[in-house]
Amino acid sequence: MRDRPTSEESAKKDNPDTVKKDFVDKGALNHKFNMPIGDWSDDGHGKAKTFVFGCNKPMAAVVEAFNKAAKKLPLETHPTEVFHDYEDHSLTAEAYFSIFDAGYDMLAGFNEPEERARRLAEIPDETWDVILEYPQVEKKELACYVLWFCQQGDPELIFSEETPTESLFGYSGLREHCGYGLFG
Repeated sequence: MRDRPTSEESAKKDNPDTVKKDFVDKGALNHKFNMPIGDWSDDGHGKAKTFVFGCNKPMAAVVEAFNKAAKKLPLETHPTEVFHDYEDHSLTAEAYFSIFDAGYDMLAGFNEPEERARRLAEIPDETWDVILEYPQVEKKELACYVLWFCQQGDPELIFSEETPTESLFGYSGLREHCGYGLFG
């Protein structure tokens, strides 16, 4: 197995912070889309977190860019292949290094010099295998990876992070049910 990347190698890769740094201002882009991370169809564990992004191109162009990137990059790099199964929170070394070699460090935070030093002092027995098994990738970080992946298919894509809109029915609006009986 390959050794853990050095801080210097990691610094040369894109990561969630570089993706967010390139976001334009909220509301600046005409096209908006939701990106659910998790079980969007609610046919499994039913847990998902939805992020809202703006884009300079319509949804069809984002889908096309994703598909172009999927043809261009190895299967292990596809966002739909990592963390794919229920409670699959680990990264295989093959997947991590395929993504890393493609230009993205999904675990950049673990590779920063200060974090490396802190973990070495607090968890001296921690191995690279353990870090890959328990990578602590947040849902938003995976969403940033999806955006980066799309940009590999179309480098002209520009994104913004948008604020989710409020719901008319539910905790933020009317606390009544509407259409509840239609599901049964």
